[in-house]
Amino acid sequence: MKQQVANHYRYTLDQALRLTRDVECADCAKLPHEAAKHPGWVLSHLAAGSSFAAQLLGVDSGVPEDWMKLYGPGSEPGADRGAYPKKDELVSVFKNVHEAVTPAFERAADDLLAAPLPMEEYREFWPTVGDGLFYLLATHEPYHLGQLAVWRRAAGMGTAEGSF
Repeated sequence: MKQQVANHYRYTLDQALRLTRDVECADCAKLPHEAAKHPGWVLSHLAAGSSFAAQLLGVDSGVPEDWMKLYGPGSEPGADRGAYPKKDELVSVFKNVHEAVTPAFERAADDLLAAPLPMEEYREFWPTVGDGLFYLLATHEPYHLGQLAVWRRAAGMGTAEGSF
């Protein structure tokens, strides 16, 4: 099952790149309606989530340390373009964290995956490291990429070629 999760995580990287390929940097914090989740927030939030996965796997994520505080759980997208890195950096950090997490997850030992999640506040939802990683790699990204697809439509961009 590990290989299927890793393959799915690769797929979500591909989908994120398709959904953002034609988005201009200046539009990365555009909020076409109040419930929208724009590309600046989605990519930074997903990179922060993947940095948590990297931490669980014991590898360097390459994600700036302050991104978890700025874009992690509980954060909300704002319309200030200056509050988000430039699109090239967002995409680069997002790709790099995927490239760090994917092979680390593929070679993760069963005893690591079975270990209790080190963050007690999340154990009710994800009792083990494996549960937390499954959520982060297989559920979290598609959920937010769906928001990005909705943002594209609200921004008048339609669907991205080859995306869901």
